[in-house]
Amino acid sequence: MRARMRFLAPKAAAALTLAGCATTDSQYPNGTVPVHGSTIVFSSIDALTEASDLVFIGTVTNVIESGFDAAPETEDFLGHQFLAAIVRIDELLYGTATDTTVAVRWFGYDVGSDGTKGPQHIIDGEHPPKVGDTNLWFIKTGLPGGYNAITGGEGRVDINDQDGGLTLTGSYDSGAEREIEAVDISTLRALLQGLSG
Repeated sequence: MRARMRFLAPKAAAALTLAGCATTDSQYPNGTVPVHGSTIVFSSIDALTEASDLVFIGTVTNVIESGFDAAPETEDFLGHQFLAAIVRIDELLYGTATDTTVAVRWFGYDVGSDGTKGPQHIIDGEHPPKVGDTNLWFIKTGLPGGYNAITGGEGRVDINDQDGGLTLTGSYDSGAEREIEAVDISTLRALLQGLSG
């Protein structure tokens, strides 16, 4: 298993992202910059679920700025802007929710020395959440500032509207990814009910 870390602490995430990622729009004209990060990956759906506080189907209702991490003075940019997806819980599958929405912290973008917004960071191929996205979310709650994070790399999953098939939003080559992509949402619901009860 590859040892990778992701979203464990805002400072660690910023340090990971800032390492070699100050870019210009001319380098990445489509507004994104690919980043290979470190994250924890899980061997199975059971392990991923047990490491999560909440598992739910939810829809992104807003994306907001969620904190700024200043770069060291030796860098040629100001720092890193984090974002948060505000996600409405449409169907709770595992855990106990205390609210109908959760704020999920996300990598954002670098801010240039002149204050300009840099390209959006794409971590291991995982596109950032957008308003209207409906996904299956595996969430770890209780980060500083009241934010939450996806559990490991496999914590956000696209659901196919036609057949209920599941596809990770990034690529992690893990046991959990292979298991998730081998089932549909109905089968996963049944699996999670077995873990809950």
